[in-house]
Amino acid sequence: MLFNSLRDSLLTLAGIPFSAAGGLIALYVSGLNLSISAAIGFVSLFGVSVMNGILILTYFNHLVAEGKEPSEAMRYAAQQQMRPMLMMALSACCRPRSPPASAARCNGRLPRSWSAACCSARSCCWWSRRPCR
Repeated sequence: MLFNSLRDSLLTLAGIPFSAAGGLIALYVSGLNLSISAAIGFVSLFGVSVMNGILILTYFNHLVAEGKEPSEAMRYAAQQQMRPMLMMALSACCRPRSPPASAARCNGRLPRSWSAACCSARSCCWWSRRPCR
């Protein structure tokens, strides 16, 4: 069990329903359907949500062990861990495409319907420096 505490484990997992609701709202606003690729994105989103919970709860437990009051420790942990949590979320969402996927699309090995998922019209083949078809 994470943290050797059921309460802390449940607190860490409490972010999953909120991330699921946010993901479904984002799908609705963008007009997309729940597809296989969206489901894979949800799995990634849940992982980021749990990692953020672990990050803030670990720092909170550290501050409480140092002798801070729990309410003060939570406020301080949220202030201090906001930047690392946002950096982790942004790096998970905005990481660059893998070179093999772009190269495979540019070499014609992926179906045309995947071109929107693999690359944009201008930067498709930054790996092999070929234009998209």
